[in-house]
Amino acid sequence: MNVARLWSIVLAANFVGCAAFAAGMYHLNAVPADVLAASLRISHHMMENSVWEMFFKGIFAGWLIAALVWILPNARSFSLLVIILITYVIALGDFTHVVAGTVEGFLLVYAGELSLPAMLATFYIPTLLGNIAGGTVLFTLLTYGQIEQGLDNGK
Repeated sequence: MNVARLWSIVLAANFVGCAAFAAGMYHLNAVPADVLAASLRISHHMMENSVWEMFFKGIFAGWLIAALVWILPNARSFSLLVIILITYVIALGDFTHVVAGTVEGFLLVYAGELSLPAMLATFYIPTLLGNIAGGTVLFTLLTYGQIEQGLDNGK
C-alpha cells in the first residue's frame, strides 16, 4: 500500500506539473510562437495514435524506463548519457510515455482542440496502463532472471 500511495502522489504531482508547464507554454507565451506551433504539431502527431496504439507503444516506453532505472545504479559517471540515450530511443521509436505526453495532451486541451475527458480516455489512461504493464513486466522478468541465476549458482 505504501508503494501504491507513493506512486499515486508522484503521478498526481507529474500530472499537475505537466498541466502547469503546458499552461505556461500556451497561455503565458513562455516559448516563442514557432516553438509553440511545432509543439502543437507534435501533440497532434501523438494524438493520431489509436487507444490501442497508445497502450502498446506505452508498453515499450515502460520497458525502456524500467531498464533505465535498472541500469542507472551501475552507470556511475555515465548516468546522464544513459538517460539521454534511453529517452532518445523512446522519442525515436515514437513510443508513448504518460508524463512527457501529458504536456502534449494539455497543449491541445488549452488550444481548445481536445477536451480533458477525451485526453484522459484516449491518451492518458491507455498510455499509463501500457507504461505500467511494460515497466512491471520488464522489472519482473529481470528480477526473476537474477533470482533464478542466484539459485542456479547455489546462492
